[in-house]
Amino acid sequence: MLNTLIFVIFYFTIIFSVLGYGYLVLNFSKNKYSSSDLGYIGLVGILFLIIISYISHFFVSHNYIFNSLILIIGVFFFIFEILKDKKFLEKKNIKLLIFIFIILFLGIMMHKTHDDFPYYHFPYTYYLTQSDLHIGVGNFGHGFRTSSSIFYLNSLFYLPLVKYYLFQLGAILIMGFSNLILLEKILLEIRRKNINYLTYLSLLSFVFINIFFYRIQEHGTDRSAQILIFILFIELISLKNLKVLMDETFSKIIIILALIISFKSFYILYSIFLIPLGIFLLNNKKINLQIYLFKNFSVYFFVLTIFLVTIISLLNTGCLVYPVSLTCFDNLSWAIPISEVNHMNNWYEQWSKAGAGPNFRVENPQIYIQKFNWVNHWFEYYFFNKVSDFLLGIFFVVLVFIIAFFSKNKKKT
Repeated sequence: MLNTLIFVIFYFTIIFSVLGYGYLVLNFSKNKYSSSDLGYIGLVGILFLIIISYISHFFVSHNYIFNSLILIIGVFFFIFEILKDKKFLEKKNIKLLIFIFIILFLGIMMHKTHDDFPYYHFPYTYYLTQSDLHIGVGNFGHGFRTSSSIFYLNSLFYLPLVKYYLFQLGAILIMGFSNLILLEKILLEIRRKNINYLTYLSLLSFVFINIFFYRIQEHGTDRSAQILIFILFIELISLKNLKVLMDETFSKIIIILALIISFKSFYILYSIFLIPLGIFLLNNKKINLQIYLFKNFSVYFFVLTIFLVTIISLLNTGCLVYPVSLTCFDNLSWAIPISEVNHMNNWYEQWSKAGAGPNFRVENPQIYIQKFNWVNHWFEYYFFNKVSDFLLGIFFVVLVFIIAFFSKNKKKT
């Protein structure tokens, strides 16, 4: 019972500390989110802590003393925000936040860790708590070659009493604040009596995330990014309805993109969504590009995050993006040999094309991954096990939504 109480205290202290850093960044940058944006304030706090974690790793380990100091400072800024606004604790969003994270805390107690947690999630995160930066750690093993910002975030939760038992809290924070963002959007439109397709899309995303992504053990470094991608699409779609408050929406999109890309190097592909954002800015003559590109804190956070993620990958493996051999510098003394980089790249490709699994390997993998040789096997062993169930689940959720809402709207008209 005592251990559970200790976990609850640290759990909510960390959440409020993250919010404190979110408020600190927004107050310092003079960007103000409304009271209905508590979820986004949490994401800003998460990104700020990730940046702090990356930078501090060059100089110190994330030990008890360092992490306790970070935690206390964040709580201080959260308390400062409460004192500024006497009605802060009376706001419904705080109650909603606490409710969401209570539910998620039960999830922590019920579920085991991700399958890759003992393989490389824990070793890398624990390494961050025991030592400052060591160049070439990718040579220690595969797990040290594929770093993720969520490991750096989790390393800040290595604290007295709870030790390393909150190393999966990063996924909980993303899940919690993302749910809060979607619920805030839905409730705000209901209060305004302005229910539209974005309201339904937010509700559909909320239901989908909590049905298909409810098992924290499956989150790893992928699920958190995938959850944020839902919110990214909603914000991008909402651009066409905006005439004011573009600076706020712009900041949200950039913050979400920075988080998504930092979780896994593969998600650098999602930077393509900067194109529609850029087109929107260029086509809107009322927008001052200088303000959005040079006077918005989110742009600097985005650039700094991508730089830190890239430089850490280079110092770990000798590659800017591992295992893309074109980005590798094999002349560096600590660099992973190009032949090994190519081997791992082929292995990832083989795995993604259902050519390998925990209990099987295809023969002649080099031939298997070429052209469309893999398609039949992929359909048999992957599509009809995972993708088909996933698509059926989506179809079922959409069908329920159509029955529940479309029929009611038809009756009203």
